[in-house]
Amino acid sequence: MRRLIAAVLLSVGIQAQDDWALIAHPCIPEQIELTPEQIRMIYLEKQRYLEGRRLVPIQLPADNVLRRKFERSVIGMNRDQWRAYWIRRHYLGERPPRVAGSVSAAVAFVETICGAVAYVPRDEALEANVSILYENPVTLP
Repeated sequence: MRRLIAAVLLSVGIQAQDDWALIAHPCIPEQIELTPEQIRMIYLEKQRYLEGRRLVPIQLPADNVLRRKFERSVIGMNRDQWRAYWIRRHYLGERPPRVAGSVSAAVAFVETICGAVAYVPRDEALEANVSILYENPVTLP
């Protein structure tokens, strides 16, 4: 019985971690709906403007579970590939997205800086004063 309860709680926890949203400063209208490919281009610094605003993509800390899932599912790279990509881009004078120290720091940055975007857990996005540009659908088991 304990194993069943633990399995259910674990699956709910995993499902909740998959439930994320891309948020933006309110200067970017919420009516804009981005695709995962557009989000990928933003984080690879291949799309730098949206609605005439310079974008400032924000990442979560390297040890964050959501960041690892985001890198694999949206960016399509594992951690080593992501590092190698930015090492190559560094020699072209480009920098990777800024890293926030926590989810709450990412949300606070987005609430403050026009053009800032970040992927955060969906419940954090709903409580913030931000535009929601994309919501990752929750996949049911």
